[in-house]
Amino acid sequence: MQRATYHVLPNADGTWQVKAEGASRAWRIHDSRETAVNEALNLVRAFGRGEVLVHDRQEGGSADGPA
Repeated sequence: MQRATYHVLPNADGTWQVKAEGASRAWRIHDSRETAVNEALNLVRAFGRGEVLVHDRQEGGSADGPA
């Protein structure tokens, strides 16, 4: 089974998206960074393996390493 990577990314309107690596669309949009990170962590737990990368800037800067 391949390890999934989920990205938590800020949007220009202040919302946060959870997006699987390679996906063209967000899994879900959240009003806060905290709820988006929790959603991504829940996805990793539900599917059994993976990592979460949190980007605090729209230009690809990563704030946190693997979860």
